[in-house]
Amino acid sequence: MSRYFAEFDFRYSKREKLGVNDRLRAAKARWQPSRAATAAERGALAAEEQALVAKKALITARIANAIAIIALIVGIVSLFHFGR
Repeated sequence: MSRYFAEFDFRYSKREKLGVNDRLRAAKARWQPSRAATAAERGALAAEEQALVAKKALITARIANAIAIIALIVGIVSLFHFGR
């Protein structure tokens, strides 16, 4: 039962809403508490986290641009349709 609670706690504290996806969670789970992570492992994980943050920012910007373009198109179409 304690293992179940530990798994639930791990998943809840490292969930998608906080910016941790399944791939990153698996990478963190591979680190055993009995051994210290090497500098290379910490660097690789930090680089992966930074890449995910940058990717999220890019996707958010693209979505915002797409919404702006759709709003512009809707405005132009409604101008021609209702402006007559």
